[in-house]
Amino acid sequence: SLPAKESLKQTAANVIMQLALDDDNKISVREVGGLKKLVSLLTSPDTDVQLNVLGALTNLALNDQNKAEIRELQAIPKIVELLDSEEELVREKVVEVIWNLAGNDENRVALLYADAVRKLVDLLPTNTKLTELTERGNYIVSSALGALANLAVHPENQTAIRDGGGLRKVVDLVGGSVGPEKTKERAANCIENLSLDRENRENIRILGGTLHLVRMLFSDKDEWIRAAAGAIKNLS
Repeated sequence: SLPAKESLKQTAANVIMQLALDDDNKISVREVGGLKKLVSLLTSPDTDVQLNVLGALTNLALNDQNKAEIRELQAIPKIVELLDSEEELVREKVVEVIWNLAGNDENRVALLYADAVRKLVDLLPTNTKLTELTERGNYIVSSALGALANLAVHPENQTAIRDGGGLRKVVDLVGGSVGPEKTKERAANCIENLSLDRENRENIRILGGTLHLVRMLFSDKDEWIRAAAGAIKNLS
């Protein structure tokens, strides 16, 4: 069983996670110094403490001022480090936090320098590995694509994703026929933002991205059609 102190930390982080579902509470937690306390718990060795802290930060990071304060508290490298966790559930929660944090340019750059871009690209499977994913593994891939789409708004990340071998992986996921529906949609969202870079546009075309997107346009899923249309617009 947990030492009493770790158990209390777990409870505290869990309560904040529940509280932070409410928008006013997102502000209150910041104003009473709650973000600083949560960030200090990121280094806890206990998985449940980590999960509750990451869950709380995910909810809190939906608020713009909290996004900035989490960066100012030097939390981003600590969060990204937890992507190396042995626990798949911890990795899943880290990706969700990164996705929410990547909503402004300062954070997009801070996440790049903390090595988040490379690690997220590494989470994407190659085409042959897609069928081997668990349900949770599929969810992590889908969320990683959401986070990369947010990160790819920034020019430095457009280059970093290309340099990390991300273009082929994203194009393969757009063309894939396995995995959850959200995966294709988010891969198309990624291409939409990656295509703001000229070299990326050329590479995505060469990799067959346009063809995959055109196929998506003729699907019966509104989300796929919208995502594909946005990506094709930027590719052309």
